[in-house]
Amino acid sequence: KFLGFEISDKDIKCTSFQCQGCPNHCEVIEAKIDGKIVARWGDRCGKWSNLNL
Repeated sequence: KFLGFEISDKDIKCTSFQCQGCPNHCEVIEAKIDGKIVARWGDRCGKWSNLNL
């Protein structure tokens, strides 16, 4: 989803957590803008990156 060219002016916070949903124990990274999750990546199974944000 295109958030506009103003995205470069926004404060993007990235955090991570270790998923316990399967034996992979992937490190999932979340990107947030104004407290809203705008992206997730790092999971092998797609459990977190396939969510509609």
